[in-house]
Amino acid sequence: MMFVPVSRGMRRDPRFADLADRIGLTGYWRAAGVAPDVDRVA
Repeated sequence: MMFVPVSRGMRRDPRFADLADRIGLTGYWRAAGVAPDVDRVA
């Protein structure tokens, strides 16, 4: 639900990067060798 259009405002919030890091998303993206989902959605 974090990467659906209605969540766009949340992803644009400067605090989102910290949230993604704290819940392990950035580590997952790095380990998987994929671009972050946030970079693939409008």
